[in-house]
Amino acid sequence: MLNRKIQPASYDINEINFITPTIHQFKNNIPLYIFEGGDEEIIKIDFLFDAGNYYSDKFLIPVITNAMLREGAGDYNSEQIAEILEFYGASVRLTTNRDIAIAGLTFLSKHYEKILPVFEKIIKEPNFPEKELKIELNNRKQDFLIENKKTRFVAQKKFLELLFGKTHPYGNYAELSDFDEITNEQLKNFFKNNYNSKSCKIFIAGKFNSEVLKFIEKLFGDSLWGLNTEKNIIKFPIQSDINKIHTEKWDGSVQSSVRIGTLCFNRLHPDYYKFQFINVLLGGYFGSRLMKNIRENKGYTYGIYSSLVSFLNGGYFMIGSEIGSQYCNDAIDEIKKEIANLYMLDTNNDEIKMVKNYMIGQIMRSFDGMLNTSETYQTIIPYSLNEKYFYNFVNTINNITSEDIKEISYKYLYNPDWIEVIVGG
Repeated sequence: MLNRKIQPASYDINEINFITPTIHQFKNNIPLYIFEGGDEEIIKIDFLFDAGNYYSDKFLIPVITNAMLREGAGDYNSEQIAEILEFYGASVRLTTNRDIAIAGLTFLSKHYEKILPVFEKIIKEPNFPEKELKIELNNRKQDFLIENKKTRFVAQKKFLELLFGKTHPYGNYAELSDFDEITNEQLKNFFKNNYNSKSCKIFIAGKFNSEVLKFIEKLFGDSLWGLNTEKNIIKFPIQSDINKIHTEKWDGSVQSSVRIGTLCFNRLHPDYYKFQFINVLLGGYFGSRLMKNIRENKGYTYGIYSSLVSFLNGGYFMIGSEIGSQYCNDAIDEIKKEIANLYMLDTNNDEIKMVKNYMIGQIMRSFDGMLNTSETYQTIIPYSLNEKYFYNFVNTINNITSEDIKEISYKYLYNPDWIEVIVGG
């Protein structure tokens, strides 16, 4: 009988055996990353294209291009595609970030012969019809107007603009006038130049057999498709604003959105693992130092966080919060004190163990099931990384010391080129 008065035994996780994908190269050189397993008769397939914001000087074009893929393709109009997806219980996921565009499909394994040919049309032959484009742009325009009334949206937008420069793809955002200037011809050109077999990686996860893989290869891997000319990748110079502090007053706002940060490296850098640990220690989880100080002890905010953001061609470190307007300056002082404490004071072993356990737990959750495992690998494959990345990460977390924390914190957080943005009351 279970005695609930006795605490369950606990133990440290010093080693994790990570699931690794089987990689199959199609005849047209598209790599297929295979994550086979699970009890449910479900398949998730994701197409990753080098078609994020980095490949256009207009923020909206990559976003709208990807969003419009399912709004008519080949001989199917948007209604027919929606009906087919609903009939077979399939769902399409279309997302775009600064570097990558993803077109994903989740469906029941038994329907693969019915649903995949339709998805092939979505991937290869979108029509970008005028009617649906107008609806998409109008909906996004309304969302944009709503978001621009929120201090957190404006603060984040301004922060990235000051950090990277307004013309840089990582610092660029849409303007209201952009919604009235996008044409389906622009989308077609962007699609033609960026959606093809040469810039594509495919991930498949779930329960399937060899016949499914053969069918996918027949549709997507037998021959080249799309325009496969060599891309002219532009290396954009980062032009941080000389004005490092931006304050924007909003009448009637009782709180302000604060963003403080600096340029940083991406996950390819050898210090990334240790700096990510420091990021979590400082503000990356609910028990972080910033939460304990700014939220619990001072009561300046309901929540505060730090983040280490990695792009394919750069990255940044940022602290963000929504703070009572009268406390902003005091909160910023406390934030900088906590940063200084990282390299001035020793971190005790209990705190290091707490962060270690949290981070190991997060890593294990990201590998819970084949669908999650596939998504986790999608964060590293574009960097040409493999499972060694995760082993090195766990090894670093398990062996980090107080001296490591002081050394790395001093190296990157002692008197950095801070950008500070305050938007609100």
